[in-house]
Amino acid sequence: MRPTASPKRLCQNIDPEVFFPEGTNRPAQVAFAQTICRGCPVLRSCAAEALRLGITHGVVASVDLSDPLIRPLEEAKRRLQRVADGRRVC
Repeated sequence: MRPTASPKRLCQNIDPEVFFPEGTNRPAQVAFAQTICRGCPVLRSCAAEALRLGITHGVVASVDLSDPLIRPLEEAKRRLQRVADGRRVC
């Protein structure tokens, strides 16, 4: 089962916009999304699926792919890979 379809995922009943933070409150929004992800039982498989699908925006598996401070995107992808491998990122 894909993690995005898993009934175990903590984000299933949360507005998807939470994972695409913008605006002046962006740091707090990112932190909130990351908190949800970090406690999720499908965190590793979510990171692996994001890598497989080539996702490039939003907070995915606790990694902020849109963070201007972790450019280039390749660094964000390396962080996703570490999550997929079971290593802590944040």
